[in-house]
This record gives sequence, structure tokens and C-alpha cells, in this order.
Amino acid sequence: MRVHPLQISRCVSLGLALGIFLYACLLVFLFTKRAATLIPQKHLHLIQNILFFLCAAGIVFYMGVFSFLLIYKNDILYHQEKVSVEDSNIRNEKNGILPWKNALGETIGWIISPQNEHAKFRVIIFHGQGGTAYSLLYFSNILKNQTSQGSWEIYLFEYPGYGTRAGKPSEKTIVSGVIEAFDELKKADDRPIFIMGQSLGCAVTCQVVAHRAKSVAGIVLMSPFYNLGSTAQYQFPIFPVSLLLWNDYRSDLALKSYTGPAAFIVDGADTTIPPEFALQLYQEYQGPKLLKFVPHGYHCEIPEINDPWWKEMNDFILAKQVQP
Repeated sequence: MRVHPLQISRCVSLGLALGIFLYACLLVFLFTKRAATLIPQKHLHLIQNILFFLCAAGIVFYMGVFSFLLIYKNDILYHQEKVSVEDSNIRNEKNGILPWKNALGETIGWIISPQNEHAKFRVIIFHGQGGTAYSLLYFSNILKNQTSQGSWEIYLFEYPGYGTRAGKPSEKTIVSGVIEAFDELKKADDRPIFIMGQSLGCAVTCQVVAHRAKSVAGIVLMSPFYNLGSTAQYQFPIFPVSLLLWNDYRSDLALKSYTGPAAFIVDGADTTIPPEFALQLYQEYQGPKLLKFVPHGYHCEIPEINDPWWKEMNDFILAKQVQP
């Protein structure tokens, strides 16, 4: 079983909540007449003073943790992993990868094109809060096997501040950069563009379709969350997370404007994003949809390359794709 840092934070939060509850019960008891009959008066006053001190220390500790979350909220959401230019060049040469550049000539990701043929379809893939665009090479291998209706040209998008990219990640910088890149691809030719996302990448995918609902041919969401607020509240149950969030990622609202095909992968044993959050997003979606439920899958547990579901997914999104 893989342990995600957010799982640890949830356990700590729940442990702290339980400790506060038991402490409160003890404090109430000590101020009852029953306590006065069981404990000598001088000892009772000493215990009460100690508990008051511990109460004050607990408040200071709580505020300290809250302040830490407030200051480092961006680092908690975005686990930036860097890749040196030298290492990037080695990986690109090894995997036949080309740089994906925006209109300003900045590298914003990587392109994997089929050899000796012109790809019929294009797909942009977004990774989660950790890793880099290179973490998505697994999906390129999956799509290389799905060529019954035409081959895929694959675009692996890199978030600002990740990989070799400069900048600072945020919902605003990521989504605006993605939409700009999407529009440039759309202008380049008329081949359909699909989008795939994993974990946080699902939220980015949803934001793109909210802005370009009629242009995205279809989407694949792997380990999605309903919205960031509910997920954050689950991980930090005793803190007012609404005061911490400056990235909303309202996938639930973003999908309301989209009617294209959507394939979902939901992990039944996911403790980072509970499956009920992902299933709620799936159940509320009104367009054509396909579900792959992995009963014992942990967070981002992706079906094997040779799993028949990938062909089912491929055929589904191509058959139901949004027509320009």
C-alpha cells in the first residue's frame, strides 16, 4: 500500500480532533461536583491549572499548524519536481520526444508523434500534483496500442515550476497557459483534440472544457475529485479550509457546460481522493460517460497497458466525440 502525504495529514488531524474531544470531556468532568468528591481539593486545583495550561498550549499549537498550512498552502497542493535540462535531453533522445513550444518559443511540454505516419487524433495529457510531464510516458505507450481507428499525436503538458519550466504553479497560471496552448493547436489544423488528466490533472482538464466546451472532442479523467474544497476538507477535517484555498478547481461546476464523451477511472481503495468524491462527479455528469471502477485500486491506480478497457475507452470517446 502506498502512503500519500495527505493521508498522514488526515490521520494527524483526526488524532488531534480525538485528543481535543477527550481533553474537553476530562475538563468538564473536573469541574463537576462528582470530581470534587473523588479528588482532594488541593489536587483538584492543581489538575485544573495544568489542564488550563495544556488548553492554552493546544490553542497555540492549533493556530501554529493553521498558520503553517496558510503559509505553505501552495507547496502542499503543488509538489513541484524539477528536471535538469541535461537529464531532459537524455530522456527526449531515448524516447523520441520533441519539445512542445508556445507562441513565445517557450517549452511548455513534450510531443510524441507516431513514426512514419500522420496522426489522425491529438491528445493533451496532464499529470497530478507531483511528478512531471515525463511521468505521463506510460499513457503514451497505452495510446500507441490504440490505433484501430487511427494513431495518436500525444502532447504532455508541463505545469509552470515543474520539470524544466520556470514560474510558479497556480490555478490561474496553469489554466491560462493550457488554454493558450490549446488554442494554438486548434489553429494549427482541424484534427480533433482530446484531453486526459490524472488526479490534479483532472481538475485542469475540467477547467479547459469549461472554457472550450465546443472544441474539446472528449476527455478521460483518472482519479478525479469533485472539487478541491471538499477534498481539502476531507484531508484537514478540523481546519477551516475555505480560508486556506486560493485555488478552487470546481470540477463539479466546470463540467456542467460540457456535453462531450467523458471516461472515468475511479479507485475503490483511494484514501487521497475518496471514491465517493469521484463517483459523485461521474454520477452528476450529463453527457455520454464510461466508468472503469478499480475496487482495490489506490490513488492513481491505472489499468495495465493490455487491459481491454483501454480499447473500450478509445472506441467510446472516438464514437461519441464532439464534432467541430
